[in-house]
Order: sequence, then C-alpha cells, then structure tokens
Amino acid sequence: YRVRVRVTNEKGDSSNWYEGLIEIKPDELPIVEFTDSSPYYRDPANNNKATITLQDNSSYSPDGDTIGERRWYYRYNADQDGEFTGLPWSEIPNSSGKTQVEFEVNAVGKYEIKLDGIEEFGQPTIAEFYDPSLRKRAETIKTITVDNKNPQASFTDIGLRQKTQVILMVEEDYPLTNEQIEQHF
Repeated sequence: YRVRVRVTNEKGDSSNWYEGLIEIKPDELPIVEFTDSSPYYRDPANNNKATITLQDNSSYSPDGDTIGERRWYYRYNADQDGEFTGLPWSEIPNSSGKTQVEFEVNAVGKYEIKLDGIEEFGQPTIAEFYDPSLRKRAETIKTITVDNKNPQASFTDIGLRQKTQVILMVEEDYPLTNEQIEQHF
C-alpha cells in the first residue's frame, strides 16, 4: 500500500507530505504439534487405567502471532476396526489452554488425539476492526495405543522333597517330560 502522511501542530503549522510503502503480509496458519510416549499401558495398581501424557512444546506461528488457545480432544475406536471417521470427539477434561495434559483411560486399543491451536494477534489491534473469526487455527491428529502389560511368571523352589510330576504345556497338546523340565531347572 502507498500511504501519504502529514502532521499539523497546535499552531496550525503543517509538515511536508511524506509518502511511503507499507507491505501487508498475509496471515499464516499456525504450526500445531505435540509429543506423546505411545504405547501406554494399563496399570493394575491404578484400577487398570492407563495414564496418557501429551506435551505441546513445539507449536508456533510462523508470522509472529502467538498460540493463544489450545484445545485437546480424544476419541476411542471401540470396535478396533482402525476407522475413526464419524466417531465423536470428547474434550480432555481440564486441558483447555494447557501445553501439557494428562488423563486416564480404561480401555485397551487405539485412540486418536487432536490438538487444536488458535492464534492471537502478535501485535496491538484496533478494537473496532477486531473480528474473532480472523484468528487463524490449525490442528494435528495422532493415533496412540493403550495396551495391557505382558503377564510375568516365574518358578521358585516350592520346597517339595519327594518326586513330583510337573507338566508344563508349551503349546497345545505338547507336554514336556520330567527329564525335559529338569534340563531347564
């Protein structure tokens, strides 16, 4: 834009006209990213709930605006068909505006996590010309996995002093003999 400016003081004296060019750059979309530590595991000590931790430490606005609002959502693929299309999003409780969120889920399987980032202007704005719909927004979606911890088993000396037959089933209908077992213990 070409602009012309001239100032007049209280006495009525005016300056010469000044002409200049102002370049208005387009408002760019923010870059919204987050990290997670998938897979997550249900914890038997926490009523079989998995604690999911998400961190936004890299979202930014390439044109100098700020990410003024963050909204976190999730949805669960209950039938585990890998299709999330059409499933409703639920807002993660107490997550609005936060760069790090933690929440718990009960079910194993696939979840989609969405972070919605909304910009604020990075400089003062004239209130009369402010329109909230002009705030740029972007989102990113990731799929995470919640699983059960693998079972663990071990054998210890149970104190039997007489001959005892122990049969371990390695595969269906494939018993180990006492001799095979003794080779392993």
